[in-house]
Amino acid sequence: MPGLCVQHDDMQALVNNIEQADGFILASPTNMGSVTAIFKRFMERLALYGFVEKYVSRYP
Repeated sequence: MPGLCVQHDDMQALVNNIEQADGFILASPTNMGSVTAIFKRFMERLALYGFVEKYVSRYP
């Protein structure tokens, strides 16, 4: 993955576990008809990871 994340947390370890898995299930309790803020933040960061892998990493 190009670049390094400026946030020093366990996201890279989670992404590595997801990449090695055959599949994964994401679940969250609902909060006012939506997922929790923490889960939403995780999904936003995970979506960006997918975007970078698909569009940015193929360019040198």
